[in-house]
Amino acid sequence: MKSRNLSVPEGLESTSMADGQDIFNKSALLDRVGGRADLLPRLLSMFLPTVDDILVRLDGVVAGKDSVEARKLSHTLKGVAANIGAERMCAVSVKLEAFARKEELTKFAEEMQYLRAEYELFKSVVQL
Repeated sequence: MKSRNLSVPEGLESTSMADGQDIFNKSALLDRVGGRADLLPRLLSMFLPTVDDILVRLDGVVAGKDSVEARKLSHTLKGVAANIGAERMCAVSVKLEAFARKEELTKFAEEMQYLRAEYELFKSVVQL
């Protein structure tokens, strides 16, 4: 895997928005890794291609109207976003999973644009 040059701004603990959820909750991630800030670039470099892959796969399942696979992928994305501290991405993934469970793929497809926007915000915060 090609290593990306990722950094997390010094002093950034979280990027809380008005809704109280963070784009990136660095302090929560640091808690998960026992305070080892040296691990963050490596974890982020694994997270990004995972999300990229899931987004491509989600596009395919929406086009194929496969709500079961959409639910599974949304659930996976919810977990990886929560683990890395991408709280707003996680919140959108919860909505996606609910739409897929109800087989509301039109709403699912509409919500995907919010997921992509949150992903772009996340990447801008971690300074890619």
